[in-house]
Amino acid sequence: MRKKTNPNDITTANLHPKKRVSATGIKRLAQKIMEGEKRQEKLNIVFVDDKKMRELNRKFKRKNSSTDVLSFDMRKGGNMGVEPDVFGEVYVNLDRAEEYAKEYRKSFQEEVNLLVAHGILHLLGYHHQNKKKSLLMKNKEDRYLNLKKGNRWA
Repeated sequence: MRKKTNPNDITTANLHPKKRVSATGIKRLAQKIMEGEKRQEKLNIVFVDDKKMRELNRKFKRKNSSTDVLSFDMRKGGNMGVEPDVFGEVYVNLDRAEEYAKEYRKSFQEEVNLLVAHGILHLLGYHHQNKKKSLLMKNKEDRYLNLKKGNRWA
């Protein structure tokens, strides 16, 4: 039996100074992934710009560069000032999403959805450090984004 994720358990925050995304669509995607993975957790999804992502990457990953998505499992130390019962936070760089959308000729929203799915799957333990694990993660992303085989762009 599937665990139902309460939509109120998924919050979004847009900290990007200019770009906006559909919170409703993002919450629906996150809920679909969590239910599909049989998880019922509180999750925060935060949209940021390149500058903020670089700060986060430097502070928490010790990398002095920006990136497209970062996931933080709040159960593994330091809750970063969030509620103690929050499972994790996913930070999505909307500047990178826009870049990738142009590069791959996809819509901005399609790219944002891919980054959100990617970040949530990282939180749930999926990774891409080898070919086998990478393929598993991509297949999960494709499934949750309703992508047909061969229709992947990144």
